[in-house]
Amino acid sequence: MSQPSGGEGAPGGKPAAMWGGRFEGAADELFRAVNDSLGVDWELVQQDIRGSIAWARAIGDAGVLTPD
Repeated sequence: MSQPSGGEGAPGGKPAAMWGGRFEGAADELFRAVNDSLGVDWELVQQDIRGSIAWARAIGDAGVLTPD
């Protein structure tokens, strides 16, 4: 799965900052860590969805989750 267009990144191969150019001052380190992980998150999105579907089915079979 490829990344969506429009986020090709900054020069030097680093991903573009999610909020780059919109605010004055440096981003908080926690926010920067989350922003920097978006490439990895995108690579794992299909597996995350499959895992969520499997988990929903399992707890549905156990009677914890109902169709309602």
